[in-house]
Amino acid sequence: MNKRFLLASMIVVGAFLLQARAEDLQLFQASKDGEEAWVWGGAKAKLKDGKLLVSLHNSEGAAGDTYVAARFPYFPNGKVNFVTEKVTAGDYTLQVLGFKNNVNVATAPLISHATEAGKQSFTLKDAGLTNGVDEVLFKVWVGGATNAAVVIDDLTYSLPLDGYTTLFDEHFQKMELWTNESLVVNTTGEGAVVTLRPDTTFGAILLAKQFPLESGMKMLWNIARIDNGDATLQFVGFDKDGKYVKSMDGAKNVRNGWYVMSLPGAAWPPEVASVQIKLWVGGQATAAARFRRLLLIKPAS
Repeated sequence: MNKRFLLASMIVVGAFLLQARAEDLQLFQASKDGEEAWVWGGAKAKLKDGKLLVSLHNSEGAAGDTYVAARFPYFPNGKVNFVTEKVTAGDYTLQVLGFKNNVNVATAPLISHATEAGKQSFTLKDAGLTNGVDEVLFKVWVGGATNAAVVIDDLTYSLPLDGYTTLFDEHFQKMELWTNESLVVNTTGEGAVVTLRPDTTFGAILLAKQFPLESGMKMLWNIARIDNGDATLQFVGFDKDGKYVKSMDGAKNVRNGWYVMSLPGAAWPPEVASVQIKLWVGGQATAAARFRRLLLIKPAS
């Protein structure tokens, strides 16, 4: 083979791998999730011509807000991109609300009373959130004029993975690695839909792989939707010889959204050397969940 061609091929492949490693994990994308992702307050969020129009719910109001229903894990290096197409009237504000143990403990403006459209990008660590925030929520305000409104192209929140090594990445498209325990599993283009078998109130799927515990490991789990029940991610712990030691819940009785878990944690018995992952669904007989993604990452060395 021509050495120059070989060298060029290696450079291209290397660049591709570097790009793949530098993927941003998309935690939220307004243009994809649609108007159903938003909760109306004094403002409403409605799709119009493929864009999200945020306008005052009451034209006589001075200002009003609408916010994304889901909360997301707080990452200091998390990236927020906000793209507006047009300010119809008045001004707009973008806030990030910080939560700790399910309580709102901080609020920070990323954009305040802007009157010009455009793209703006932020890193969460620069927002000024304090008090040990573990979750964030995004809120948009409009005001400053009668019929104040802004047209949003997109609002995204993502985690850059270039500082991490991905140990496992499951999109729930092929389920060969999973053992089914009392669930009905159907794969779709957007993950796996799991439902309960008749005459059962809970069930689980168990990942066949075991992962050695390493410092700084994090598990990220995305449930796209869950109805008539809840879900639990459980870690099944084994010692160095593969003997079962203990199971612990990482995220318990949760509903749709992103969840992040750190492991190993202080609560683990010292003899636990590796873990398996078990995903439970329970509730009513009609309980159904759609698992979209599961990642295990650690800081890059």
